[in-house]
Amino acid sequence: MQAYIGIFVLCVVSGAIACAINVVCNKNKLHISDIIKTFAFYVIVFYTVLSLFKALLGYGLVNLAASFNDVSWKTYLHYSLPLIVISVVMPLLLKKLLGEKVSDFINLTLSINIGIYAVVYLIFGKNNNLLTVCIEAVSVVMALIIVFCYKKEVQYCTGQNVKSRLAIAVPVVLFWTIMMVLFLPNELYISNANEMIIPYRIFNRTLILGAMAYFVIYTVVLVYFLSERQFALVCELIFAITAAGYLQRTILNGKINVMDGSRQTWSALTVVVNAVIWLAIISVLIALKYIIKRNVDKVYSMICIYLSVIQLVTLGYMVFTTKMPDSDAELMLTTDKRFELNPDHNVIVFILDWYDVQIMDKILEDDADFLEPLNDFTWYKNVTSSYAFTMMSIPYLLSDVEWPYEMNEKEYRDYAFQGEALIKDIAAKNYDVGIYTNKSLVSESVADIVTNYSDLKTHGWDYYGMFNQMVKCSKYDTYPFALKNEFWYTSGQISSGFHDTSVHSIANDQPFYEELIGDGIQVRNIDKYDGTFRFYHLLGAHPPYETDMLSQGKWCISIIYEFIEQLKAEGLYDEAAIIITADHGQNYIAPGYEDQLLELGLDYTSSPILFVKNSYQTNEDGMNISMAPVSHAQLAATIMQAVCGDSLGYGETIKDIEEDRQCKREFIMWRSSDVPYIKYEIDGYVGDWNNWSVVTENE
Repeated sequence: MQAYIGIFVLCVVSGAIACAINVVCNKNKLHISDIIKTFAFYVIVFYTVLSLFKALLGYGLVNLAASFNDVSWKTYLHYSLPLIVISVVMPLLLKKLLGEKVSDFINLTLSINIGIYAVVYLIFGKNNNLLTVCIEAVSVVMALIIVFCYKKEVQYCTGQNVKSRLAIAVPVVLFWTIMMVLFLPNELYISNANEMIIPYRIFNRTLILGAMAYFVIYTVVLVYFLSERQFALVCELIFAITAAGYLQRTILNGKINVMDGSRQTWSALTVVVNAVIWLAIISVLIALKYIIKRNVDKVYSMICIYLSVIQLVTLGYMVFTTKMPDSDAELMLTTDKRFELNPDHNVIVFILDWYDVQIMDKILEDDADFLEPLNDFTWYKNVTSSYAFTMMSIPYLLSDVEWPYEMNEKEYRDYAFQGEALIKDIAAKNYDVGIYTNKSLVSESVADIVTNYSDLKTHGWDYYGMFNQMVKCSKYDTYPFALKNEFWYTSGQISSGFHDTSVHSIANDQPFYEELIGDGIQVRNIDKYDGTFRFYHLLGAHPPYETDMLSQGKWCISIIYEFIEQLKAEGLYDEAAIIITADHGQNYIAPGYEDQLLELGLDYTSSPILFVKNSYQTNEDGMNISMAPVSHAQLAATIMQAVCGDSLGYGETIKDIEEDRQCKREFIMWRSSDVPYIKYEIDGYVGDWNNWSVVTENE
C-alpha cells in the first residue's frame, strides 16, 4: 500500500505543477475540459518517467508498485526532485517546440495512450514498466505524426455527441462487465459453493462493487477521452473480443481439465485453428461496421443487451435454486496454535502434497546428502496411497474410513467424519488435535475436537486479490487456447486464496515457513492435555512451481528440517513421533495428463514418500531404508500406536509389514468431475509399472 500511495503522490503533485505551468503558458485559451485532460496527460507522463527509471534499473517486467515495494519514504523524496524539475521544464519545452499545437499534441497523446491501454488492460489485466514506456512512446510518435500531417480537425466528446457515444459504449462495457466480472465468477463459486472459504455475501458484494468500478471507469474513459475514430475502434474491439470469448466458452472450449495445478495443453493444430477462428470473428465484426455502416452499432448494442440479460437471468436462477453454505457460521481451519506443542508427548504428521518417491530420487541424484537431517528416520520406498487425489486422500488419512463407491467427494468427506474416526480416537486420548489443511477437506462435524477450527467473525479478506483472481478465472474460461495458460490458476487459489495468514492454506508454504522462523515452536498445554497431535498439510511438490519441480521439492523438505532443528532446540525431538508423507504420489497417470508426465521426466508409477521416526528412535548408522510393501492403510494404526502405544483395532502398523511379505495393494484413480474410475492392483514393487494392473474400470 505504501508503494501505491507514494507513486500516486509523486505523479499527482508533479502533474499538477506541470498542468499549472501549461495553463499559465496558454492563458485564456484553455477550457475546464482541456485542463482536466492536460492534468491527466502529465500524470501519465510522470508515471511513465518513473516506469522508465525502474526499467533501466532492471525492473522492466514488473509493475511500478512492485518495483517500489521495498523502498522507504526517503526514496520517494529522492525521486521527487527530478520529477519536479521535469514538471517545470517539460511544459515550457513543449510550448517552445510545438507552439499553438501543444493542446492538440496533449489531447492526441492522451487519447492514444488511454485507447491502447484500455484494450491491453482489458485483455491482460496487468501491466509492467516496460509496457508502460512502450505505450507512451507509441502514443507520442503517433500524436506527432497526426499533429503535423493530418489536416482535418480531430473530433472529441462534445455536448452534441455524448448521448450517441453513451448509447454505443454502455451496452458494450456492460456486456464485458456482466460476463467477466459477475456471471462467470458467480457460476464458478456456485458450482463449488461447499469448497469455498469466503461467504457468498462477501464474495458477491466484492464482485458487484468491482463491476460498478469497471463499468464507470471504462464508460468514462471511452466516452470522454477518446477521439471519434478511436472511440469507434476501441468499442468495436471490446465488443468483438467479448463476443468471441462468449463463443469460446459456450462452443469452442471443449473439455477443460480440473485446475489441480497442472497446465492443460492442446495440439498445435488445435491452437492454430482456434486462433484463426478468433481472428475471423474479430475481423468480421469490425469489418461489418465499415462495410454496412448504417445501424450496425444498434445491432451490436442489441446483441450486447440480449446476452447480458440472458446471463443475469441465468445467474439469478442459479442463486435462488442453489443452497449456499451457512454464511453466518464462518468456520475456518485457522493457524491458531499451529506451533504449540506438548512438553512430553507429540505426534506430528507432515503431508507434502503430490510428493512422489521419483522426485526424491531425482533430488538425491544431484545431492546425495540431502536427507542427512532425517538420519533417525526409516524411509519406506515401496509405498502406495489408497487414493490418487487430495479430496479423498486427506479425509481418509484423518479418519481411516474408506470411500464408498457411490459417494462424491463432499459426501465422502462428511461421511468419513460422521462416526468413528481416527482423529476422534486421538482426541479421546486427551490429545490436543490441530489439523492444518484446507477447510474443504475436513467436515465441520469435528469442529469441537479440532483446536484450530474457529469461528472468524472479524476475518480479514483480501478483496482486491479476490476480485483480480476471479476476473483471471473468467479470462481463462473465455480466451483462445493460445492465451489460456497466461491466465492459468489452481483450485487451491480459488478455495483458499482470499484470506490473510490467519487461515491455513496449502496453496502457499511461505506463510507457514515465515511463522515457523518468526514465532517458532512454543511448548504449552502442560496441564490441559496429555499430548499434542499436529497434522500439517503443505503444498509440497505439487504443481504449480515457482521455479521447477525439484527446487520446490527441496524447499518444502527444508521447512521440515527447520521444524526438526527447533524440536531439538526445545528438547522435544527425541520423544516426538514424526511422519513425513504425501497425500498421494504423482497422478499424471490419469487420462489426459500424459504430456505433463513426460515433461517432468516421471514414470507412470505413483508412490508417495514416507519417512517415519518413532518415539526415541535413533539410527547410529544413518537412515534406515525399507522396501516393505506398505500403504496408507497402515498409517492410522501407526499413528494410534504413537499416541497411546496401542493401535486400538486399526490393524497392522507400518512397522508390522515385513520386507519379504507378498501382498497386493489397491490404488483408486477417480475424480467425480473429470477422471473416470479406475482401480489398480499393485503386486510387487510399486516402482515397476509392470506390477500395476487394472482390476476394475468404469464401474
